[in-house]
Amino acid sequence: MEDNMDVDVSSMLAGTLNLEQAGEQIWQEIYEVAEGKLTKAEILGHQEFSINRIGPSL
Repeated sequence: MEDNMDVDVSSMLAGTLNLEQAGEQIWQEIYEVAEGKLTKAEILGHQEFSINRIGPSL
């Protein structure tokens, strides 16, 4: 079964992935999405996202 994460850095908890490696994976994913790769949410057809603000906005 394929996971539903764009970037999985949970192996940092097991100590098999360090911060630099995790950062590189995240950066690579950002780059690929900027180049046109679809995110998992886009592949699954999710469109119900919103940004909520807490507190005053100027």
